[in-house]
Amino acid sequence: MSPLSQEDLEKLLKEPNAPFLAVLYFTANWCGPCKRVNLQRVTQFRKDIAWYVCDVDTNPYSLGYCGGKQIPSWLALVDGKPAGPLLVSGEDAAICKWLSVLPIEGTPIKKGAIAIAKQ
Repeated sequence: MSPLSQEDLEKLLKEPNAPFLAVLYFTANWCGPCKRVNLQRVTQFRKDIAWYVCDVDTNPYSLGYCGGKQIPSWLALVDGKPAGPLLVSGEDAAICKWLSVLPIEGTPIKKGAIAIAKQ
């Protein structure tokens, strides 16, 4: 996972050649639920995703900038644009379920699919 500063985030959101699918993971070293996330399992679930991590202690602005208020949070970007609300979860199964409905490059994007996975 690549570390993400606020400047990096703003560039990513404006980048015309942004990865088709990117996921931002908002976390902190002191966060208990964040420590329970098996990042290796989660990131290997979808290898077609560009992964970024934002430590809210070193970059406290980006979580709020993306509409989040708590961690661990996950935000999907499709073609550089937010693809629905943030997922707030420290459970691998819920995260992987959410990842499973994110679009695959070259396939039609289903409206509401990301919101459905949040339930």
